[in-house]
Amino acid sequence: MWKTIISAGQQATRASRSQLSKTTTPSLATPTATRTPFSTTPLRQIEDGQGSLDRETLNPERSETAKSGTDGEVAKHPSAFDPKNTAPESELAATEEESRQEGKKGSPLNMSPANRDASAWRRQAEDGPDRNRDREASSRGSPKKGRGIHVKEDGTHVSYRD
Repeated sequence: MWKTIISAGQQATRASRSQLSKTTTPSLATPTATRTPFSTTPLRQIEDGQGSLDRETLNPERSETAKSGTDGEVAKHPSAFDPKNTAPESELAATEEESRQEGKKGSPLNMSPANRDASAWRRQAEDGPDRNRDREASSRGSPKKGRGIHVKEDGTHVSYRD
């Protein structure tokens, strides 16, 4: 008797499952909203020439000492490999002349140790802030030790006794 009841129940659940799957299948086949691909770099940034800031992107341009140009830009000039021209000042002048001939505004060595004006130490008058010139520096002394402290009975007022 139990076997017939169980088998009838199993048949009923199979029938209901097949009916549910038939009714739900067409609704799953309808397209949902399309997704746009995720992008971390705005197109405007790439178009402006800034390039990608992605950590996976390789950028082999180096600038160890020259802050106005990369090592590759300096190496493109023929004066960089001239064995007769080894003084930094004369190399700066030669690259400036070559840059002018190419129609560029400045030399890649403008902000480098080759430019004495840019790399020289500043005068002592130029160092430090201009504020508080009229005030004397603090003495940076230590406070007196062992002073007596007077506290009112209610604990609201503290004064020091010398």
